[in-house]
Amino acid sequence: MRIKYWDVLLKFPILFLFLVLANLSNGQNLDEYLDLIKKGNIILNQSEHQIRSSKQDIALAKAALLPSLGADFNYQRDFTRSYLFINDEETAALFGDRFRTNFNNNLTLDVIASQSLYAPTAKATYQLAILAKELSKLSHDDLSKEMVHQGAQLFWQAILTRESLKVLEENQSLAQAQWQQMSDLFDEGYASELQVRQSESFYKRTIPQLESARNTYEILLNELKDLASLPLDHPLEPEGKISISDSEMASYFLADTNLLNNPQLKILHQRLSIADQQIKISKTAKYPIIKVNLGYNLSSQDDDLSFDNNINLIYGQIGIQMPFYTGGATKAQIQKDIINKESTQLEIQQKELSLKKELRNAKLNFQNALQKIKEEKEVIQLSERELEIAEEGIKQGLITPLELKEIRLGLTGSKMRLLTAHLELRIARLQMERILGSK
Repeated sequence: MRIKYWDVLLKFPILFLFLVLANLSNGQNLDEYLDLIKKGNIILNQSEHQIRSSKQDIALAKAALLPSLGADFNYQRDFTRSYLFINDEETAALFGDRFRTNFNNNLTLDVIASQSLYAPTAKATYQLAILAKELSKLSHDDLSKEMVHQGAQLFWQAILTRESLKVLEENQSLAQAQWQQMSDLFDEGYASELQVRQSESFYKRTIPQLESARNTYEILLNELKDLASLPLDHPLEPEGKISISDSEMASYFLADTNLLNNPQLKILHQRLSIADQQIKISKTAKYPIIKVNLGYNLSSQDDDLSFDNNINLIYGQIGIQMPFYTGGATKAQIQKDIINKESTQLEIQQKELSLKKELRNAKLNFQNALQKIKEEKEVIQLSERELEIAEEGIKQGLITPLELKEIRLGLTGSKMRLLTAHLELRIARLQMERILGSK
């Protein structure tokens, strides 16, 4: 009895669902793949650790502004006795010729609470730590956008290669059909053996092209997996089409020229804020530091560990530390910080000019890709019609196999250029998004 495949699946719906999910799990659209990068990329994970570290830097800087409490406890056991000797005979007659000056056991305890009343350097350092944390977040955002940009480009390149495979397979089928057609005409006496061999050669030349495209596709898949930190044996199949519909193209162009959201410019402006704060820190080296201490001291000495003789002291202190002259080090440090700030300002100006140039080039690439798409679509329509006429003409001997091959290759080339133009359009859009910081 023959068991039907579908009957088994219908009787075991869980197995059916598992197989369906297994088949669907391999496919990844662009958004799903970019999520894999954001979650699994090792470099991004390391960047997140830097953000966590910067949070601890804030906690360390804040600790210098908060009160501190410390205790110091000491116990000492004397094994040697110390004496004060009296040389005066009258005194010695009354009190003896020596007095012991130490005890077997000594106990001391100091507890000190300290609070800075005025510490401009510590306060400025705390503000600097906050700015550094924001810088680490901006750097992570920039790195994340760069990884997403790279991932999107690789994703569309993989889809382009996969769709190019279809064009090359179609070209191979046409070459094989031409070879078969010439073989049939040779059997009927309408074609020469040379024409048959030429057609066979044209077909065989398509084989290495296909193999090369398949290898390129596998390489791109490995690159995609590596960027998302996926194992090489992880199933991954990009979903989507490289071509863009006419309705999409109408809203595909980004006319925005505002660079304020560019993550690299945000990083530079944050560095400028940090440079300002660093100048403030250097200037605080001229200011005094005022601290207040509240302490408790316990001192006790005894031979029998009873410690009945205690000295207790509670005290308060105000300390002022005032720098007067540092050999010019403070002035030199301030001037150095000002130079660093001016260098950052120049770097911002240079980056703005560079980004404007990149944005202009990306927009020109976008317009060029649009024009190529329009031209290649028209060429494909003409080439497909020309190929139909040529296939009929070769039966009547009006077209040679070489001419048919040239028409076929021309059609294939136009289809490949159309796919490439769509990729260039997508990459130009990605570049504009990267520059404008829109995603």
